[in-house]
Amino acid sequence: MGIYTIVEMAKLHGLEPYKYMKYILELRPTCQFSDEELEKLAPWSDSVQEICR
Repeated sequence: MGIYTIVEMAKLHGLEPYKYMKYILELRPTCQFSDEELEKLAPWSDSVQEICR
């Protein structure tokens, strides 16, 4: 269910799902990430928009 949600959120924000999944998996967020760091991985983040379109 979680992967499906990530893919659909990527599509909703105009991203290529494969690029987005690859991007977030390469960074491998952990439970020690701060909220600000996690926000940078969100599909609506400007940096993610540039990288994953």
